Parts: sequence; C-alpha cells; structure tokens
Amino acid sequence: MVETQETMRHQIEQLEVANTQLKEANAILEKLACLDPLTEILNRRGFQEVLSRESQYAQREGCSFIVLLIDIDNFKKINDELGYDAGDFILKEVTSRLRGKLRSTDYVARIGGDEFMVLLPNTWRMEGMDVSQKIRLAVSEPIPWRTGVLSVTVSIGLASIKDPIRSINELLARTHISLVMSKGMGKNQVTFGSNEEERRWQKKQSFAKGLDLLRQGEELVIAWQPIFNLESSQVVAYEFFSRSPVLGFEMPDDFFHLASEANMLPFLDRLCFEKCIETTRSFDPLLQCHINLFPATLLALPVEEFIKNIPANRQKESYCIELSEKWLVVNTADLMKSIQGIRSEGLLVVIDDVGFGYTCLESLVQLSPDRIKLDRACTSGIATDDAKCRSLERLLKIVRTLGCDIMVKGIESPEDIPRLKGLGIRYGQGHCMSGAVSLGHEWGA
Repeated sequence: MVETQETMRHQIEQLEVANTQLKEANAILEKLACLDPLTEILNRRGFQEVLSRESQYAQREGCSFIVLLIDIDNFKKINDELGYDAGDFILKEVTSRLRGKLRSTDYVARIGGDEFMVLLPNTWRMEGMDVSQKIRLAVSEPIPWRTGVLSVTVSIGLASIKDPIRSINELLARTHISLVMSKGMGKNQVTFGSNEEERRWQKKQSFAKGLDLLRQGEELVIAWQPIFNLESSQVVAYEFFSRSPVLGFEMPDDFFHLASEANMLPFLDRLCFEKCIETTRSFDPLLQCHINLFPATLLALPVEEFIKNIPANRQKESYCIELSEKWLVVNTADLMKSIQGIRSEGLLVVIDDVGFGYTCLESLVQLSPDRIKLDRACTSGIATDDAKCRSLERLLKIVRTLGCDIMVKGIESPEDIPRLKGLGIRYGQGHCMSGAVSLGHEWGA
C-alpha cells in the first residue's frame, strides 16, 4: 500500500514537471509567433498586440504616440543586382541600426518585405522628427559587404496618434501619404503628416483631397435601400451603404478602390460600418438591417469591435453582415472563425455577389451562409433573356443545396419580378421597387 502511494506521488510529480515544461514550451512558441524570423523583431501579429495595448494606454492617459512607416529605397534593385543574400543582409543591418536609435520603451516591427513600422509611446511631434532623422542618418552610413560597400537609404513617413486606433492597417492609412511624399521628394526623406510640405504635395495630387476626406470619414454619406418580399411587396429589411464626398468617386466600388490604393481600405471599411450601424438607430427595430463588410476587415479586428457598435434599442439578431464573394480572396479557415464569432453573437451572415463570374461552391459550403444574394449580372433583364433564365435555374439548383435564403439585387425592371417569382425567389431589391406601399416586420412575411 505504501509502495503504491509512493508510486502515485512520483507519477504526480512527473506530471507536474511535464505540465510546467509544456507551459514553458508554449510560451516560447507564442513568443516566436510574434517575431519575424529573419530580423528577430516583431512581426505584424506582435506589433498588433503592442498597438492594442499602447492605444488603450494613450487614450486612458490622454497622451499621444508617434508612428513611423519606414521603407528601404530601391530595395528591389538590391535583390535583383546582388541577390537575395544581400537583401537579407541589408534587412538585418537596417534592423540593427533602427534598434540602435530607439529607446527601450519603443517598438519596431517588420510589417512587409522591406517595410518597417516604429511606435514611440508618449512622444510628441518634434521628438518623433528627431528620432526619424537619426534613423535616416544611421541607415545611410556605408554598409560593408563582401563585394565592397553598399549605400542604402530609407524614406520615412510619420503620424501623431491621439485618437483610438485598432489595427496596423489604420496606421498605414495615417502614414502612407507621408511616406509617398518622402519618396516623391527624392527619397531619403522624413515627412510628417501635417506639415507644410504635405499640404503643398497634396495640391499636386489629383486625389489627395479626396483621400484626406475619406481618411477623416466625417463627410461620408450613409444611404439605404429596402429589401422586399417579392410576393407581398412588403419591406422586410434595409441594406445600408456609404457614399463618398470625392467627386467622381461617390459610389462604393469606386471610392473603396481608391482607398485600397492608399492602404486605407480596412480603416475606411470599419468607419463605414460604424456609421451605417449608427444610422440604423432611427429605423424600425423589427426590421432587419444588412451592413456590408470586406472579409479582410472582419479578419483584421476582433468580433467584439463590431458587436459593441450595435445600438441598445436593437436586437443583435436584427443585423445581417454582408460579405461580397468578389473579395473572398482570404484564408477560408480563418474567415470561418470570424464568421462563427459573428454568429455566436446572434448576427446573420450573407454572401453577396454570388454568381458574378467566379462563384466557388466549395467556399460557399464551408462558410455556410444564412443567406445568399445573387449578383445583378445573373438577373438583370431576365424577363426577355431566356438563356440567362436557364443559367439562373442551374445556379439556383446548386445554391439551394445549402439550405439558405436566396435574394437577388439589381432589379431594374418591373417585368423581371414575375419571372424571378416563377423561379421561386422570394426576396429582392432594386431601383424599380423603391415605391413600396407597405411594411413587413418579419423576414418571412
């Protein structure tokens, strides 16, 4: 009996040691997951954790922090002419010189091939400019290489952050134009986001004013369109979307493309989402509200960031998140986790633009949406287009196997409605239906 107890104690001790070793190994793996393997500084994931923490601290303490976006000039030329070994050596050397000019409380990350981002907590503009110039000068000193001496420079864009900021993409939106200015003024430059040089530069750029308006988000206009039950002509939901103040880029497809070119897409998409949600406060709480999101935005932020914006006077179940199939160029497994998080809060998921030309049944099956919205290309003019009608019938046979509600958008002609109803489609939206005379309070009304 004594021997048995001793054996059990020994096994328990071994188990405790194994658990301790496992925790230590997991801690090491977690740390490694936040580091760039080449330069051994933070990667995007590690920098995102730092950003979330420092942004909360700055907001709580009422202070600001400086962010530097640093890009190695002509890096592609180095790789092309000297090879990737030289490129890797340059990245390590630049990293070393960056770290040599930073405080122990500062953070540096490699966020792209030859792009770095530095966060300077509790720092003012002039201090940030001084650090940036020191970094620029340090990098520009000759770098010994096996075939001789290399000359490398960096361009730097700065931004001072005072308001809450949630993602690296938002920081890119703030610093990108300053970096572009540094490149445009001959490279090996430092530019701050609000100085006189930027204002002069913006006057030379055809889209600069529009980009600035989009960045502020204050001029965004929220519009909405009803979704109808085709049988009863009742409104069962509304889709909310944004309009841009940029002349010639008012429509979402256009100004989101403009924002994408300026690395502002996730930032602007989140801003549009929040403004759309705010607009729903004044709508009938029994009607459902469809809000659009880019899949990349949903992946970039925790689900809680979206849920917290829902007004207290509305049930979470009254919201549907629309994800366009055109933009499903992300890891489906990662997106499924985000969608599960959305669903666990009671929201519904809609895949928009299905059938626009590249529909992937496998993705639809994996994402298992609550609703599918067919692209206007599948239905526009269907009343007089028998070939399109036959194609739509085949598509409907496929998507109905998913067991979800089916909607259509872009109904431009009243003559299309009877044919859509004849195909068993119950819900739709379009300009020709804007004169509805009654309201329905249930999706299945």
